[in-house]
Amino acid sequence: MSRRSASFLCLFLAFATPLLAQANKDGADGTIRIEALSVGHKRVSAKGTISITHLDGTPVTVDVPMKDATLVVGDLIISTLRGLEMRMNCRGAQLDFHDAPFKILVQPPAGARCAVRLDSGSVDLRSNDKTNVTTPVIRIGSRSTEYGVRVRNGEMARVVVFEGSIQIEEPKLGWLKNLLGEGKALDIAGGKAGNKTVIPEEEIERTASVAAELDIAKAVLEGFHIDNEEAALAALKKQHADVLVKPHDKTARLGLANFQAQLGLKGEARYNAQPRLIGKSFELPPDFERKMSAQLGDSGANCAEAILEWDQGDKAGAREFAKRAMDKYKKDKALSGSQLERCDSIARSH
Repeated sequence: MSRRSASFLCLFLAFATPLLAQANKDGADGTIRIEALSVGHKRVSAKGTISITHLDGTPVTVDVPMKDATLVVGDLIISTLRGLEMRMNCRGAQLDFHDAPFKILVQPPAGARCAVRLDSGSVDLRSNDKTNVTTPVIRIGSRSTEYGVRVRNGEMARVVVFEGSIQIEEPKLGWLKNLLGEGKALDIAGGKAGNKTVIPEEEIERTASVAAELDIAKAVLEGFHIDNEEAALAALKKQHADVLVKPHDKTARLGLANFQAQLGLKGEARYNAQPRLIGKSFELPPDFERKMSAQLGDSGANCAEAILEWDQGDKAGAREFAKRAMDKYKKDKALSGSQLERCDSIARSH
């Protein structure tokens, strides 16, 4: 989706500076793609207010939910919608924004592969490459890490590091001498840094909830059918929490990766199963691509998968695909003859 064709609900102000404009003309790659939204557990039908102003000051308007909208250097996004959580992709880095209202500006990378300015709200970020997050209180530089930044009233910032380490700069203090390492949290306000502490339980709880919610949101927006979203959400939340507490635990990482793969979240699954985190290569299940194609495909693809699984003895799996095939058949009328009869029979079986 191009940024011109995206249909955004826009309230707000033109925001562009000569520095940002020049950076964009020079071809600096600061694009961010919006991948999923969740508003109070209503991932597909929720309506709300999101404001976007492009580099040239053009306001554009979109309905929530939306995905795959692209922002470029200098674009400003502002949420005034309570309960909104948003997943973005910034050159391979995954960013989850929450604690609305929040305000984000896409920055010139300045040597970082992913650069954003967070003026308010919260962001959790996972990346194998360089990242840079600037706030009114601090600036953070990192590489190959997972961390969160919380900004309150533009005056106080909290940083939590779930995996790896980050470097922090504060205007009065300069670059803090020691890196903030894995499992640590730090509050900074008024030019003073507090003591490093272990990550508070509420941070684990909140971050795991947001990550699970956005995994479900992205799966739903990509067309995956989830029979019991509440159960899937609870299971995902626990698995995310396990990984946040023990980021190098192979069992926890692979459990989360497998669950994400089942939802069609290939990028997320491959991040969590990469060798640097679990020490060995991870392969998606051999039939994963085929099953994903069926789930996203027409009634014929789902029916073919249902018949295959039935003949292989997976009656429960076959029924799921058959029911999906019959639902899609109501719209595409792509089944006929013996295929239609067979799928209908499997869907009705017990």
